[in-house]
This record gives sequence, C-alpha cells and structure tokens, in this order.
Amino acid sequence: IITINGINPKLKKCNVRVFNAGAQLVMSSDKVLTGNELEINIGDCPAGIYLLKVNFPDGSYQNFKFIRKKL
Repeated sequence: IITINGINPKLKKCNVRVFNAGAQLVMSSDKVLTGNELEINIGDCPAGIYLLKVNFPDGSYQNFKFIRKKL
C-alpha cells in the first residue's frame, strides 16, 4: 500500500492511474478521499518501476514515481 499525505481536503475524489516502465496502464481506479490522505493498494503490481498519476476533478494533478521491490 502506498500512502500519499497532504492532499487538499476540499477535494473529495480523484482518479488514480499506475503505469509501468513501458508506459502500459496497469491499474486505474476512482477513489473517494477522506481527509488529506490517499491510500493505493499496489499488491498486484510485480517488482519494477512505476509512474503514479493522480487526477482531481478541479483539473489539478500529481505525479509520483515509485519502485516496487520483490519481497
């Protein structure tokens, strides 16, 4: 699970998309926000490098890179 803090609490929902290093979409989900925190379950993603895009209804967005390691 990835947790993103500092989300504007006025934003009530968002769309989350996860892309692998080959720019293939591997996950897409609409989320309802509670408070200023967003949790994303990446348990189904194999080890690798990913780009996480979070789009908000007001047109704003945030991009994150993360590495999923083997357990």
